[in-house]
Amino acid sequence: TGAGGEWLVLQTPEGIRFENGHAMGDVAVRGAAGDLLLWGWNRVPVDERFEVFGDAALLDAWRTSVAI
Repeated sequence: TGAGGEWLVLQTPEGIRFENGHAMGDVAVRGAAGDLLLWGWNRVPVDERFEVFGDAALLDAWRTSVAI
């Protein structure tokens, strides 16, 4: 497969790791690729552009702990 589709973001003792593929996580965010990119870089909040599945509090933790 290409680099599109689903991505798993893992927080490890060594730092953040990204894996391309489908897996169960504690929270999932669905949206357009451009919106997800903006969110991942802390440029937009999780709002009506996104669907959230699971523990939404983890998304707040991302925004406050990941400084990009």
